[in-house]
Amino acid sequence: MKNDFVKKLEELEDILDESWNLPLASNKYIVNGEKLKELVSEIKLCLPKEMQKAQIILKTKEELLQNAKKEKDMLIKSAKRDSEMMVRKAQQAAERMEIAAKNQAKKILDEQEILRVAEKRAADIIAKAKKESAKMKKATREYIESILVEPYNVLRKATNSIEKIKNNYHDDTEL
Repeated sequence: MKNDFVKKLEELEDILDESWNLPLASNKYIVNGEKLKELVSEIKLCLPKEMQKAQIILKTKEELLQNAKKEKDMLIKSAKRDSEMMVRKAQQAAERMEIAAKNQAKKILDEQEILRVAEKRAADIIAKAKKESAKMKKATREYIESILVEPYNVLRKATNSIEKIKNNYHDDTEL
């Protein structure tokens, strides 16, 4: 399915193939002038059609390139918009995570502060209890000693009296 222009060029080649070489000039031919003129006229008529087809092809090519460029630009714009949206969402998620982490850290610090205060109070209570316990031990010891002093004194007096009696008795028996 060759176009008219190519067919006419092939006919021109056929005319040259059918022509005769001039003696003593290998690159000169004798051709049918009438047939050659007619073929050149037909080629001239075909040429504008082929030029129009070429222009249509070029125009179509340009339109395709422009459409492709527009589509490329739209894709790039869409990709930029999508990536910017993804970055914004990621930043928002990161900010939410940071706030949650800070809140958690604050809660932990608050809990640690409560624990520290509780530990200090417990230490104070233990120290106070030890102090009170020491006071109570001292008071108990003093009370016991005060109670035992009188029987001790009575026992000592009794022992001294027994010693005196014993000594007196020995002294009397020796005599």
